[in-house]
Formats: sequence, C-alpha cells, structure tokens
Amino acid sequence: MPQSATADHTMAAPGDQVQFSLQSSTVGMCPLSADFVGVWSTSDSVNTSISNQAPTEGLATCLNATTGPVTISNSGTVLGKAYPSVTLTCK
Repeated sequence: MPQSATADHTMAAPGDQVQFSLQSSTVGMCPLSADFVGVWSTSDSVNTSISNQAPTEGLATCLNATTGPVTISNSGTVLGKAYPSVTLTCK
C-alpha cells in the first residue's frame, strides 16, 4: 500500500477516493498471506471513511478536507507482525 496518498473531497468518485491494500514479502521468499485479515480504520471518521466490505475493502473516501494527514490502519498481521499504518490527506 502507498505510504501516503492525497485525494480531493470536492471531486466525484474516484477523485475523492484512494485504494489501500495489504502486501507483504520477505527477502528470499514469495509474498506471504496474512495470518489475520484485519479491519481497516481511519483516525478521522468525520472527514474520511474506509470500507471493510467486499469488494471495496481498503477504499478510503474523503468526505471533507482534513487539517493534516489522517492515519489509515489495518489490524491484520503477517508472521505475527502488524502492517504499518499510512496517511491520507484530503484537500
């Protein structure tokens, strides 16, 4: 998933959206499957939303402009380690 992304809340979809996804790999090994496919969350549910429903899991939508980057997280793990959080800025 990208480390950071920006979308414009004034635009119609898909301009106001960013797709996040989980990906993992280790040196010398093939990509690994998640131990636990977690749920997506946002640190600002007033100005952003993120889907946990198929087929749009990880699709973040800017509802309003944000004053700074919003943290997007997934509670899943791979080899017992958490996925890193990323940021979304809505203009």
